[in-house]
Order: sequence, then C-alpha cells, then structure tokens
Amino acid sequence: MSNVGSAAAGKTLIGAGNGASPTYASIGTNSGLTAHGVVIAEGNGAFVASSPGSVGQVLTSNGSGSDPTFQTVTATGAITTITGNTGGAESASAGNFNILGTGSITVAGSTNTETVQLTGLTNHALLVGAGTGTITKLGPSTTSGSILQSAGSSADPVFSTASYPSVAGTSGNVLTSDGTNWNSTAPGGVSNLFFVSGTLTNAQIKSIHTTPIQLIAAAGAGKVIHVLTTSFKLIYGGTNAFSGAGASLSLTYGSGTAIPAVGVGGGGTSVMDATAIAGTVNNYTFCCLSASAAGSSAVINVTANLMENIAMFVWSPGSNITGNAANNNTISWAISYLVETI
Repeated sequence: MSNVGSAAAGKTLIGAGNGASPTYASIGTNSGLTAHGVVIAEGNGAFVASSPGSVGQVLTSNGSGSDPTFQTVTATGAITTITGNTGGAESASAGNFNILGTGSITVAGSTNTETVQLTGLTNHALLVGAGTGTITKLGPSTTSGSILQSAGSSADPVFSTASYPSVAGTSGNVLTSDGTNWNSTAPGGVSNLFFVSGTLTNAQIKSIHTTPIQLIAAAGAGKVIHVLTTSFKLIYGGTNAFSGAGASLSLTYGSGTAIPAVGVGGGGTSVMDATAIAGTVNNYTFCCLSASAAGSSAVINVTANLMENIAMFVWSPGSNITGNAANNNTISWAISYLVETI
C-alpha cells in the first residue's frame, strides 16, 4: 500500500477504483449523485439525491416512509393567487400581496392580521353614498329638532334650517311658524269650527231608514252642534240606480228623529232628495243653514234638551232605499259645523 500523503483541511480520501491509489478530494467528488439534487439520507444505506425539480417548485414531504420531492405549490400550501370582485386572479409580487383601501376605506396590518376599516368619519354624522368615491359625511345638525330633507335625485339631502317639535303636543294642535322654527300650538281663529267627512256604504244606504248612521258624535253637556254646510255626493257605480218612494236623506239631531239639522229648499229637511239619490251619474247636493229655493231662511226652533249633547245622524225618513242590484253605488259626504255653548 502506498503512502497517499496529506491534503488541505476539508478534503476527504476518495477511492479511485480497483488497482489505483485513493486521493484526497472535496466531499461528493465522483459520488454519482444527481446534479443540483438535494442529498437525502437513507439510514445505513448510501446517500441519494432528489431530482432538482422545476423553477418555482418547493421541496415537499411525502410522509415519513418516502423521500421528499420537489413539487408545484397547491392550494393546500402557500397562497399563490387571490381574486377580488373584479379584475380576475392576481399573483404575488416578490411573494407579497398588497391590500389597499380607497376613498373612505383604509387597511391597517399588524403581525398576521389585516383590518379593513372606515376612516375620517364624524361622530353622529349620517353617511351618504357617493358612487365609487369617498362616502359623504352629513351633519350632524347643530340645531336640535332639524329634519333631513331631500334635495332631489342629483344632490345630497340637507338638514332643515328650521327646527320642528319632537312631539305632536295636544290633540288638535297645528304647526305654526315663529319666523325661525316650527312649533306645536293650539289653532288660532275659530277654535270651535270643525270639518268631518266619510262615505256611506251600499249596505248602509239600503238600510238607512231602519238603521240611521251617526255622522257627528255628541259634543258634550251643554253643547250643541250647529251645522254650517253639508255636501253629499252620489258615486254611481255604472250599473243600475237606487230607487224607493220617499228615498231622501235627512240630517237630524238624534237617531231617526224629526229634528232637522239643516235642509234644502224652503223649510225642507232633506240633505239629499230622491232625484239625486236615484241618479245615473255622479252628482252633488250642497246645503247650508240658510239655503232655500225661495231665498228665505230656514229656521230651526227646537227645545234645547233635544239638541244639546245630541249626536247628528243621517237617515231616510220615508223608507229604506232600494234598487242598485249590483250593490256598487255609494254616497260620500262632508260637513262643516260649530260646537257652541250659549
């Protein structure tokens, strides 16, 4: 055996084949391992080298009983693309994805968390859409009681300059202006003037002699209802008319009485006569306390206890109204009146 001599630090004695003396060389010289592969231990066996793989592949475990290999990253590994609402799939740049806000939205990151948040908002302000731009902040109004009012389809809404009451106040109150704001106040002028309206159904009309209909509730002890005007309108259904002898309507104090509240014609007591009721077109009958065909005043002279705190009814004194088999005619009505205490 010949003396192989010595070599530089780090060199290893490498066999040169049968019949040749070994020489010192770098580890791996003449190993026969795959170029650019990763050396893998095999227990008591000889080292092996993996395939070098393709550009972008990573060394991936295949479990405890198999050698690792270079593989393409799949969805179970690192994130390679992300996709938003628009723009398609996006790939990482230098391993990074940048998440940025726009308009009123900002993104703040810490450790492994990205927080998407609204920014620049005013406490108690309303948010108004601005398309794809920054959300508009509206208010809050410095005036308590201001209301939000539309400025049309092409402009942001605005808070009113004037303020409004937060509660309605007493029943019967109206909104009045003090020159700056609106207030809930008792109505001025004639405070005992009232207006009511409604509609008599077909069924009510056909039984109105037997069952008079209350139009105005009793006003209270010592108070009398003083009718100023009445308006009755036939709503013709277009099929057939009402009929019935004596089929007129009267407005009376109390249910089914002969105490008229108002009447059409000289001394008359009806608020809608048989001709109007039996009409085949829509028609009106207007009446007031002093109305008369002859121009003279209609005078009502009745004992007080038959009028004070008595409700107002409409009925047909002669008989029930018949006809209109289609049951599609109705009568609308409106009455203005005073409540008086004398």
